[in-house]
Amino acid sequence: MKIICQQDSKQASLILTASLFRLPRLARVVSAALSVVPGAVVETTGIFRLRTTITGPASFMNEALAAALAVLYPSSRYTASR
Repeated sequence: MKIICQQDSKQASLILTASLFRLPRLARVVSAALSVVPGAVVETTGIFRLRTTITGPASFMNEALAAALAVLYPSSRYTASR
């Protein structure tokens, strides 16, 4: 799974790329990121290579990235605290 975070001054995007075989893990990561970002817009494209883009306010995107990484690596230093 690949995670890219792109930020502007007001909007930010979190781009998650995974294979079809990692769909359950991708769903958990997207769910964790969406629970942190209010008013986020989600777009998923692809068949075998899934690309999910979460777009929302830049002020919440760092917390969304931390939540996504906490799901991927539960025993690491990433925390999703507010």
